[in-house]
Amino acid sequence: MNTTATAQESAQAEDGVWVFVFGELSMFTLLFATFLYYRAASPDVYQASQAALLHGMGAFNTLLLLASSYFVAASTAAMRRPDQSALALRRMRLAIACGVGFVLVKTLEYGHAFHAGHDVLSNGFFMFYFTLTGIHLMHVLVGLGLLGLLHTQLKNRHAEAGHVSPALIGFSTNFWHMVDIVWIVLFPLLYLLR
Repeated sequence: MNTTATAQESAQAEDGVWVFVFGELSMFTLLFATFLYYRAASPDVYQASQAALLHGMGAFNTLLLLASSYFVAASTAAMRRPDQSALALRRMRLAIACGVGFVLVKTLEYGHAFHAGHDVLSNGFFMFYFTLTGIHLMHVLVGLGLLGLLHTQLKNRHAEAGHVSPALIGFSTNFWHMVDIVWIVLFPLLYLLR
């Protein structure tokens, strides 16, 4: 295999990842700005609706995503050392477990909101709440799928001394960190902003 061609393909894949991440972050930035615009027009409605959210669950989900990003980074660091493939695999499992925990907590939170009579048609705040967190949740699910693929390659490498695709590592980890960054903005915007 030509190592120069492989390095060039890896560099092109990394450039593509950053273009994709920039596009996704731009979309979320536009959505956040739109939310703030409408919030400024009806601050009382937004504050009253915000009070109905389960702030503790939102904070717990923040901790889950931060922990997951830590484990992704720790797994990636361990992947660089062939003698640490078992450690990389364990850390990736922890990252995925935290991501699944996020999905479960968000599902419980949605159930609470629906039970309390809130839905996307309740008012402007809840329209944005369900839209923004729903789009983010879809990104979390895609990210979990990517981490699952990475986990499979890590498992195969550990068992058979196979090869983990650098492009998959770069795309999966950068995508997951983007999901985390978006939540770091989304959590205070929806739960804490007064």
